[in-house]
Amino acid sequence: MKVDKGFLKIIHAFPYDKNSNLQDKKAVIYSTLQQIQSNGYDGVVINADFGDGYIENNVNLELVKEKVKACKKLGLRVWIYDEKYYPSGAADTITLRDNPDLEARALVCVPTILNAKESKKICKPHGHLEQMGAFGYAFSGEKVTDKDLKNAVVFNWKDGEYNLVNNTDDKMLCLSFFTKYAFEGTHCQHNAATIRRYVDIGNQAIGKAFVENTYRPYHTTLKEYFDDGTIEAFFTDEPSYMACYFNMLKKPREVTHVHDEKVPLYAMVNWTKDVEKKFKEHYGYDLMANLPKLFIGNTEECGQVRIDYYTLLSKLASEGFFKPVSEFCEQNNTIFSGHILLEEKITDHLNYEGNFFTLLQNMQIPGMDMLDSIPEKVWKKAFTPLLISSISRIYREGDVFDEVSCHFQNKFSVPVSAENVFNSLAIQYALGATLFTSYYNDVSDPIQKKLPCGLTAINAIKKLMAETQTAQMPKVFVHYPIEGVMANKVSPVDMGRVYDSTLNESILPYPIDRADIGKNIVMDSIVQDTCHNTAKRLEADMENVMFSLMDSQVPFLFADTNAIDKVIKTNPKLFIVTPQNPTKQLKEKINSLLKAKVKVVIMINDDFGKDEYADCIGVTFVDNLTLLKCLLKDMGLLHTNGDTAGVVALWGGSKVLVVNSTAQIKDITFDFSTLSAKEYVYGKALQYENKNGKTKVTLPKYAVAVLER
Repeated sequence: MKVDKGFLKIIHAFPYDKNSNLQDKKAVIYSTLQQIQSNGYDGVVINADFGDGYIENNVNLELVKEKVKACKKLGLRVWIYDEKYYPSGAADTITLRDNPDLEARALVCVPTILNAKESKKICKPHGHLEQMGAFGYAFSGEKVTDKDLKNAVVFNWKDGEYNLVNNTDDKMLCLSFFTKYAFEGTHCQHNAATIRRYVDIGNQAIGKAFVENTYRPYHTTLKEYFDDGTIEAFFTDEPSYMACYFNMLKKPREVTHVHDEKVPLYAMVNWTKDVEKKFKEHYGYDLMANLPKLFIGNTEECGQVRIDYYTLLSKLASEGFFKPVSEFCEQNNTIFSGHILLEEKITDHLNYEGNFFTLLQNMQIPGMDMLDSIPEKVWKKAFTPLLISSISRIYREGDVFDEVSCHFQNKFSVPVSAENVFNSLAIQYALGATLFTSYYNDVSDPIQKKLPCGLTAINAIKKLMAETQTAQMPKVFVHYPIEGVMANKVSPVDMGRVYDSTLNESILPYPIDRADIGKNIVMDSIVQDTCHNTAKRLEADMENVMFSLMDSQVPFLFADTNAIDKVIKTNPKLFIVTPQNPTKQLKEKINSLLKAKVKVVIMINDDFGKDEYADCIGVTFVDNLTLLKCLLKDMGLLHTNGDTAGVVALWGGSKVLVVNSTAQIKDITFDFSTLSAKEYVYGKALQYENKNGKTKVTLPKYAVAVLER
């Protein structure tokens, strides 16, 4: 543990009048912090006031100093929120004002169909930046096939346009590529705070720029509090790539930068400065000749281009943004923490960041957020705490930062009880979260609606965490199949009308017609048109294994391919590879696991069979979850029987935390004798029976229970 367990209240704006004098502001600061402390919080997340020049205003920085000074006097822990609103990196408008070349970028594909002997001129679309290449593929059938993609016509840019010419007797699919700023239609335009241009996290200058315009002023102003450990950490909030159309019905409450409605919204992928040069340096072949493979193609060659490309984007984001911030924190006696965007689904990871292991291992305390406080919803999002906990326990000290709220329930006016909140927090804690920062509305925030039930839950979970013990390193690991998702990450160009593939179940037309948003196209959630159906199957298969292990109460962690060497050093018993086409590197790591006497189980199905693992001698193939459970039982890894679906356990020391996330009563048998069993919120004894070294326990609906053995 790097820090004490406990809750931190996030308070972006103290309730003082900005026109009041310093003494009055100090009084409000102190009284507000006293209220926060009396409500049971251990500390706060604070920042420079968002108005009046933000981080460049010395008055705002001096007020932060008064807040930290008061926290030290009261014994409250302090974290610094590193952005005005979110996502982190922009420093409001300062980063791009001083470094306009750091703006987030996208690679855009403009599709055109030419009839036989037809030609057409393509100019750069309105609001776009550079022309990157144009390719044509003749096809004689109804749609373009992978075979047709082998024969490309390359068109040149001349006099401000591509002259697309089809000299064949067949139709021709032409793909013209341009770059643009990733602004219109993206998370920049459609978030919860402000319409604002954003930075390119893959640019190798971004992290250093952000450190100098944000982290440095905080450190200069608060140096004594960094030196003495008062300031524990920085909270960075959702830095990400931006090339995905996002929540297009959402209108932020403020406008910082005006968007251009005339910019057409074509299919796009993330892009970063000089990526084509870095690609050639890393992989030895030309990215520019392979741009179409980022958008279409089912072949192994297309998949490899995408694996190489998204692996590189992950590496560039790690080195460009995360490492410089991490190094600054390490050098200045504080911790780099926070979370990145949309952790819940592996098929979203490449839209916004990349390989989570590559990025979050840079954080001393990797983090996540949970926007729900309904137990069933939190349980369904178990991938998030499990994934972040895996990264922390493999690469760091095991702590997981968790930003919590009932955002979605507030948004739709869904009532949330104290029991809901407590159960939701207990699920996350059992799955690896150790340090909570609260966006719950409560009486410590006089600006917000008062919901003291949140405080009841917070104080109960604090007590529970103090009484239970974090589990030891599990003996079971599950592969995080990010390369398989990379291979099948596409951005289809034409609703499937032209390209013959199984890329998508639902594809949007490009360019997106803004007039159709909210009518023919439902876009109040993330656009799910950027994954091959195969990637969705990979995700579903991984989640099925995850939920099966969870329901069997088998502790486990995820590991990406690169982490396997570290996993081996923990002496695991079992490594599970979910159905996928393995990369050469994964097969090499599987053989390393086998050499270390680790049992390797390869899950197979109708899509992914045994043939690819011919050179992995000694693996065990399993084609269904029932057989997997039998194997777990034979290995002595199962410790429960009964109706365990939706139940989460934290095995630690003499006390076992058991959380029922469902509205059903559960009868479960554990393979140990119980000294006591109590429902935690009310301290009521639970019905249980010890027999033959085992214990049968009845869990009420939504129970959070502690069994002592």
